[in-house]
Amino acid sequence: MIRRASLSDLATVVHWRLRLVAELRDVSIDSLGTSFRDATHAWLDAALASGTYFVWLAETSSEFVGVAAVAPLRRPPRPEHPLGYEGYVVDMLVPEAHRRGGIGSALLSRVETDCRALGMTRLWLHTTPAGRPLYERHGFGVNEGALEKVL
Repeated sequence: MIRRASLSDLATVVHWRLRLVAELRDVSIDSLGTSFRDATHAWLDAALASGTYFVWLAETSSEFVGVAAVAPLRRPPRPEHPLGYEGYVVDMLVPEAHRRGGIGSALLSRVETDCRALGMTRLWLHTTPAGRPLYERHGFGVNEGALEKVL
């Protein structure tokens, strides 16, 4: 089952965010530190409460098996996106033991459906090489025009 997370899922959402960051950095959750954990908890609490961050949880009858999260973004209108309402897929994680069973695809399909219903006209993301085929199967393409600078 895939469902939108609510504020009552805060502890689970925090855990999955920490798990994703730890996996991407190839470290343990504990090594991320208490201040990062506390900051993540506070940020997610405020963002979920205000509706400025959307999270979906995939679960079986006995455990959570995946997460996806989108940060909505309002931009000035463009001809191809007259509403200027887009979403950045911040988090997408299915644990290794549950990969290649359709959970990631089901999560992404639900994210797309719900974001479209919320009025978003575009989704974008950064991915790992392992995740790229999933997004390409769902119609995501490379935007060669994007540049980034860390400030």
